[in-house]
Amino acid sequence: MDETVIGKLTSIARRTPKFDFFAKPLSSFPTTNVLYLSPVPVTPIEKLTEKLYNSFPHFSDKKFGFPIYHMTIAFGQKIEENRRIIEEYFAKFGKTPLVLKAGKIGIYIKKGNDWSEYISFDLG
Repeated sequence: MDETVIGKLTSIARRTPKFDFFAKPLSSFPTTNVLYLSPVPVTPIEKLTEKLYNSFPHFSDKKFGFPIYHMTIAFGQKIEENRRIIEEYFAKFGKTPLVLKAGKIGIYIKKGNDWSEYISFDLG
């Protein structure tokens, strides 16, 4: 990541206001055992994604069609573990959507089995 990329991301973040959204529980991609939350409305996320694709067109791969906007909470677990995660989620958060605020663009890196924030850019 060089200064040009950082400059573009900083500019996009500054031009994008923070926005509220809901995270609807829980959906899954059953073939990969992914559990996720669905953001609603997706319009502000679509607008931000469009800005990013316009600035970094080599990361836009149209052959895969439209993105499925989601927030992964579990990936590749066995069915029994997914059931436990679902029960724990509903016990903690209930079945109503979570009210959230998008406040930054974050880039994450994976080291071993752990993900951590590499750099972020505040919106607004």
